[in-house]
Amino acid sequence: MRRAIVAISVALSLGAAPAAADDSGTPAADWAQPAATVAQDPSALVAKSGDSGPMTVVYAVQDDDQLQVRTAVAPSADAAEQTIADIQEQPDVVAVDVDVPRRLDGLATTATASDPGRVEQWGLDALQAETAWDSSTGTGVTVAVLDSGVSRHPDLAGRFVKGVDLVDGTDGRTDTNGHGTHVAGIIAMTANNGMGGAGLAPDVSIMPVIVADASGWVRSADSARGIIWAVDHDADVLNMSYSGSASSVEQKAIQYALSKGVVPVAAVVNAYVDDGGSLYNPIQYPAAFPGVIGVGAVTRSMTRSSFSEVGKQVDVMAPGGSGMFDSAKGIYSTYADGRYVRMPGTSMATPFTAATAALVISRERTLGTDIDPADVILATANDLGARGRDDEFGFGFINPVAALNLLGSLVASGGQAPVIRPSEVQTRIVHRLRVNTRPGVLRYRIPAKGRFVVGLQRVKANNQWSKPLELKGTRSGGTWYALTVPTGVKVRLVAVRLNATDKNAPVWVSPTTRTRSAG
Repeated sequence: MRRAIVAISVALSLGAAPAAADDSGTPAADWAQPAATVAQDPSALVAKSGDSGPMTVVYAVQDDDQLQVRTAVAPSADAAEQTIADIQEQPDVVAVDVDVPRRLDGLATTATASDPGRVEQWGLDALQAETAWDSSTGTGVTVAVLDSGVSRHPDLAGRFVKGVDLVDGTDGRTDTNGHGTHVAGIIAMTANNGMGGAGLAPDVSIMPVIVADASGWVRSADSARGIIWAVDHDADVLNMSYSGSASSVEQKAIQYALSKGVVPVAAVVNAYVDDGGSLYNPIQYPAAFPGVIGVGAVTRSMTRSSFSEVGKQVDVMAPGGSGMFDSAKGIYSTYADGRYVRMPGTSMATPFTAATAALVISRERTLGTDIDPADVILATANDLGARGRDDEFGFGFINPVAALNLLGSLVASGGQAPVIRPSEVQTRIVHRLRVNTRPGVLRYRIPAKGRFVVGLQRVKANNQWSKPLELKGTRSGGTWYALTVPTGVKVRLVAVRLNATDKNAPVWVSPTTRTRSAG
């Protein structure tokens, strides 16, 4: 068992966890090639989802040069396995998975009013927005905001092309959450109109694509459909300020976007630590898919925002702020009901980067050149942290002015933009153990099939985790176990599959739990 506990210790160090989006040339036909997951054991796909009741199977179908996403509802895990097996037999299916949720990555709670004004926008100051506008304001470029929708805010008037609601069937011009309106404002608030602030690319067109429900959850099927819909309706840039576990269907949609020359930009997530304050930092998607620009967040002082994940999925950093909802340390932008608020999050850093891509594309069209915007953005980022690319800051802080200047110099000299190839993500999937506490007892279940080695950790006096204490005997996945634990302490459980030798094999980690007294 010593070898298994070593594996648990390595997993908890997360040294094998995150890694970055690789934008090495994705062949145009990649999205049309059958995914490895299509040939996976249906039971493994069901186990990966962690669900046990009714579930939805999502699959991608190649239809000539188009990609379609379809779903099938299964009443149970066994039915889902059979549904997956049947779908895999269809010749035009290129990916299949169990539909899994992802989460919008802004840190919002109850909204309160705030004072509008450009003076609030420290992010634009850091990005030298007004200087960038001398070269480009994003004219002629469409940015698809895949989110909770965009409300009819006066500071966004006239900025829209046709959108779609894949959740409730509207035109995308409603926002019951507020997150999507905030993201859109960072990109495209109208400049110099005497109200609110300004977007980094104030002359772009916004395409609202609703993929999130009112509570902020995004299903992988809706994400994939939203990506495809935006691409098929002439979006130039995709802003995806949400995250979740890997989905082969969603990845096919990303590959489809890349094959059509669309630039995908996504948040790397606000999960550096879990709710108990312990290191979590799971690899999240779509930011970690090859070809996606993964964006982390920095504060006003150019330090990494405490919530922003690290790893090879981090390509660049942008203003994301810190603090609580509507703190002066956050990012000022539009919100639902005509208001302005300040929010922190990698969700806020992502639209700054999407807007930078829009500025670059607009300038390219003016200059009559065609250079990969991702290469330009990565090549001109201001280095932060360790010299060169690093897992905390990626290639550095985005620099729209330098990106636009590089385009001008390349056209003048006839040169070529450097091709940037970040390290490929080596995915170590992190799943959540399911736990609940009773007085003196911790109950847990591993939502997967197989046999597992389980270890218990507790927080020591210096707020560090102890080494995993191996529990005697192996545990079967899917079974609830009860564990007697000391009361009033912070603990968590970790599990690895028995005899797992693959360094990228999944690890299961429970949320941090404070045990309860029996008295």
